Amino acid sequence: MKRVKTLGLAAVAALALTALLGAGTSSAAYFNSEQENTTWTGAVPGSPSQHELHFGFGFVMTCKDASFSGLSQLGSPDPIVVTPELSDCTGPMSTPMDWTINGCKYRFSAGKTANLVGSIDIVDCAPYMETKFYNCRIRIGNQENVGTVKYVNTEAGTITAIADLSSITFSTFQCGGFISPGGGTGYTGTYEGEWTISGSSEGIPIPVEVKPVGTEIVSGYFRAEEAPVKIGGGSLNTQSITIASGMKQQQTLGCSSATLTGEAASTKSQAVAFVPSYSGCTFIGQSVSVNMGGCKIELNGGPGEEGPSFAVVGANCASSPITFAQTNCKVTVGPQTGAASVTYTNEGSGKLRSVVANIAASGLTYTATGLACASKGTFSTGRYDGQLSLTATNSAGQPQGISVE
Repeated sequence: MKRVKTLGLAAVAALALTALLGAGTSSAAYFNSEQENTTWTGAVPGSPSQHELHFGFGFVMTCKDASFSGLSQLGSPDPIVVTPELSDCTGPMSTPMDWTINGCKYRFSAGKTANLVGSIDIVDCAPYMETKFYNCRIRIGNQENVGTVKYVNTEAGTITAIADLSSITFSTFQCGGFISPGGGTGYTGTYEGEWTISGSSEGIPIPVEVKPVGTEIVSGYFRAEEAPVKIGGGSLNTQSITIASGMKQQQTLGCSSATLTGEAASTKSQAVAFVPSYSGCTFIGQSVSVNMGGCKIELNGGPGEEGPSFAVVGANCASSPITFAQTNCKVTVGPQTGAASVTYTNEGSGKLRSVVANIAASGLTYTATGLACASKGTFSTGRYDGQLSLTATNSAGQPQGISVE
């Protein structure tokens, strides 16, 4: 009787969450176990898998044990909050290094769209987690949205979570030449690793998954009800451009908000070019502005075999590229096409129909100059990440539906 009752309450909670998420204008995803009081456990999949932390200038730390565990009272929580353990770690010269967690927790979000890409925050630190390399101390405290986590549901009833964290803030003390900064704050820590997430209730294994709420991922043409059509966009999360050298040193431009304006002359368009405006941007610890120059961002619906794509276009983009800079590092991004990994989901109905675009475009070509740049020169290792909601209006400014199909 107890198990039947528990399943019933969990089902009600799941249905209520589904109704709540489905009522919004954008799709989402959530963790699901169909059981109350679920313990969520994460483990490194097995040899030779390990987790890597990079703190710049070749300082790499690897951990063979990067497990976590946390209890949720609802069967369908989002986010899930877990306590991590980082052990069996080594630093440069295979020096043993372990972490003191000091109450820090990971907060996993399932994401705002149906493609199962979420994010991770570090919360509840009192006041930071710490590791040591001889006299060198590295500390990581509370921070939000340090990178993305891709979730894959497995037939075994577990979740594979792949972390790509590229903007971890950390502090160093007495580190000298081992790490930059030798003493101070860094903003370009990275973390790469994979977990197998499993569930249990009262010690009994139970299946878990990440469930999308919303419509299926689509590709095709952008379609509107009337032409000409004005298409606007708003950010659903932080928009970021990450630059990285071959040594995996990463520096990230993060903008808390973005708005886009574009238009199409036809009710059926393969691609739409947008002029974005970014705000709340930081780069290497400084507030910066993003100058679009003569460039636009183009989203291709992907009706052909190549599928959806992201491009930087504009008649004057080559001579007046996208630019952002802090005191000692300037980055320019010129015209380029074909960056893959864009997905679309259609939302709503009728004149309120909209499109959610999830961009994870790698292979971005950029040029970096200045002493503070991790690598100087021109590279094709950049990445643009962000989620956008696209809506449309007619020539009279009245809402009209837009979709990709």
